[in-house]
Amino acid sequence: MLKRGVLFFSCCSLTASLQFDATSEDSIRSAASTVASNLVKAYQGPSDGTGLLPQPHYWWEAGAMWNGMLDYFYVSGDGRFNSLATQALLAQMGPNQDYMPPNQTKSEGNDDQAVWALAALSASDYGIRLPNSDSGISNWTDLAINVWNDQNQRWDSSTCNGGLRWQIFTFNAGYDYKNSPSNSAFFQLSARLAALTGNSTYSDTANKVWDWLDAVGLVSENGARVFDGTFVKNNCSDVNHIQWTMAAGVMLRGASEMWNVTKDDQWRNRTTNLLQGSQVFFTNSTTGGQQVIYEPACEPNHRCTVDQQAFRYYLANAMASTAVAHSELKDTIAPLLAGSATGAAASCSDNGTCSEDWSKGTPNRLSGASDVGQDLSALGVISGHGMVMGMMGGRKAGSNSTGSNPTSTQSGGESSSTSGSGNAGSGMGALLNGGMLTAILAVVAAALL
Repeated sequence: MLKRGVLFFSCCSLTASLQFDATSEDSIRSAASTVASNLVKAYQGPSDGTGLLPQPHYWWEAGAMWNGMLDYFYVSGDGRFNSLATQALLAQMGPNQDYMPPNQTKSEGNDDQAVWALAALSASDYGIRLPNSDSGISNWTDLAINVWNDQNQRWDSSTCNGGLRWQIFTFNAGYDYKNSPSNSAFFQLSARLAALTGNSTYSDTANKVWDWLDAVGLVSENGARVFDGTFVKNNCSDVNHIQWTMAAGVMLRGASEMWNVTKDDQWRNRTTNLLQGSQVFFTNSTTGGQQVIYEPACEPNHRCTVDQQAFRYYLANAMASTAVAHSELKDTIAPLLAGSATGAAASCSDNGTCSEDWSKGTPNRLSGASDVGQDLSALGVISGHGMVMGMMGGRKAGSNSTGSNPTSTQSGGESSSTSGSGNAGSGMGALLNGGMLTAILAVVAAALL
């Protein structure tokens, strides 16, 4: 059984850095291809579950990885991995088509479930066509709607005047915690469904979730800060003030979507506040003075866990989609993603094996460190930079593709963009007490800072 908690690593020396020029589309595409090709090697075969990753990677991270591979397709036009992503998203949807599969149901959290739903929305956005075989669903958006229905029913007004609990079932550790990853993901899911469907029920829910997060203090300063969570035993009065890139990024993407939906200055202000608040997640590169994304709660002491190493993917994705959706923010976001993509690529060896620290300008993978989270975060920021550069190869790759841009402002076409093949995926071990144990990890991280 995997022990969750503090990880200690020693540094090792890797080969030369991946070649990367942030101003060249060919270089961006080539670097992203190298990282994506290395990342997908973690997916070893369907013997233990199609679409899953081996230990020590958890169910949610597999969903995040496939979302990242679809982002890569959208930017590059390289559809080699689309069939694998499609198989994974369908294999894990479960008998009720709501990402509650029997192999995970007893231990998954609300945040885990939502990660897969957001990946399904990306498949819709990017025009990924469902296979001809009977998958039981007519479009990707239905999967996200089914998850939304589940989570809407779980909204818990009996404690703290609302909010989603972290865990779904009472017997899992963390059921007494209402965390920002679960609620921010429900918020983004609501906002993106509002954008895709035009149904005001979803936008009303997004407003409700924001208002609750603000009322209990999980978002503060009108969005400038997003904190980890709060326990129900004190009526959610004690806020854990750890900040993670994932929660901030998921909130940013949702607020950006709501700004698109409503055209309201309130959502414009919230989006810009979240963007400004994300500055806490940037540090100066030691080689060139550019700023790069980092994880301040764990990275400085090399104590980021398997989960936490993947969190930066969501901030990079959110910043990219926000820049594409709102041109007035592009000049702010573009240099941050360009610097981060440059630092991330420099942290990768020339075979696409990437490192956690993007500030050093050289590969610095720590011995014993997980590969998926570091590679996914690097791929996410390189792809995100490509999005801001205007690269949309995925739209050109498939004939009759009608997939929307990465901001979900149109209905996804789910077209003929699933060409290509790759390795088949492997299973992962059972979760220990469910999901992304952010509460426990945050307490540990706080004690170490």
